[in-house]
Amino acid sequence: MVDHETGSPDAPGDLVLVGNSLGGTLSLRAAQDPGLGVTGVVSIAAPGFADSWLTRAVAGSTLPLRLWSALPIGVPGPLVRAVAAYLVPRLLYADAGSAEARHVARFTELFHDHRSTTDAWKEACALLTELTEAAELDRLSAPLLVVACGKDRLVSAASAERVRARVPHSRLLFRPDWGHCPQLDDPVAVADVLASFTTHAHRGLPHTA
Repeated sequence: MVDHETGSPDAPGDLVLVGNSLGGTLSLRAAQDPGLGVTGVVSIAAPGFADSWLTRAVAGSTLPLRLWSALPIGVPGPLVRAVAAYLVPRLLYADAGSAEARHVARFTELFHDHRSTTDAWKEACALLTELTEAAELDRLSAPLLVVACGKDRLVSAASAERVRARVPHSRLLFRPDWGHCPQLDDPVAVADVLASFTTHAHRGLPHTA
């Protein structure tokens, strides 16, 4: 997910990129283009720099995908959806018990049968391979806030630490109580962080997380 917060249509330079998960990596990549006039970036739980053992096991090895794709009979759709409904809140939220059914349903719709799950799995593997070679963080000059989430089961907090180390003018915010998608866990707190960062970025002031 990538959100674009702009000051006004008449102020194209007031552009803050905010991305979570893959959107966090894409925001970093987009901000490397000086022609976009980006004035700030908030990257939340961005994969590709230091992923969890689970992500590396599922996307880093072709064996699980080959076995899944080679099944002589596809896994029935209801079973695929049931497994997805079980896993999604446990992977995206800090506390699966707080997951809202409508949000879980939005994600599980992406995995409605064996074929769609196979296609999504292949795309994820290809994307993660590309992400490891995509970042040229030395080209990023805009203020950057890197957010790490302590209960993230997909991206290690070390990912944010590596980005922070490679961008001297960046700041790191670590929240031990957030999961992979903190806007689902604590939307008010996330909105406060973004509002504070955006205000400082537009004024050209250093941001304190």
